[in-house]
Amino acid sequence: MTNHFHVLVQLERPADLSRWLAGMLRAYVHYFNQRYRFVGHLWQARFKSPAIQCEGYLLSCGRYIERNPLEAGLVTEPWQYAWSSSRAYASGAADPLLAENSYYLEWGVDDGSRQRRWREFLMQEDPKEQPIRRADWVLGDETFQKRLQGYQGRAVQRRRGRPPKPGGQAAGISS
Repeated sequence: MTNHFHVLVQLERPADLSRWLAGMLRAYVHYFNQRYRFVGHLWQARFKSPAIQCEGYLLSCGRYIERNPLEAGLVTEPWQYAWSSSRAYASGAADPLLAENSYYLEWGVDDGSRQRRWREFLMQEDPKEQPIRRADWVLGDETFQKRLQGYQGRAVQRRRGRPPKPGGQAAGISS
């Protein structure tokens, strides 16, 4: 994308994500600064890294990412975008950055049928898209969220807005 990027990765140890991404971003900033003689910040804000439940949400997240150039008006079909895995999944273009995706392989018995089904999936509505857009920390069903909450020992969904005032009264309002 012109102002951000998406990466969907599966790590053996999710705690390694920050270190992995920091190394990748540092290497890219170094390359960019040298190539374009740029000085200053390249990235605006901290990255989002919600935990994603594989069953039921992983393919929808992939769809959301691959449709991003289409939604931004950069292409008329997602697989036309040069910097997307969509070219590999929807058209069979070689991409050395992609690992084998067992979920994608289940979509058909051969490459042609998987590619056709992926193109159809990209172009149809997906009811899971709204939760993906709102995801902060966790994207999954209630059972998955409770399992992560037990593992982390804290709530996995972030409360939106200002925390309530002690005593239950809103600021500036008295009875």
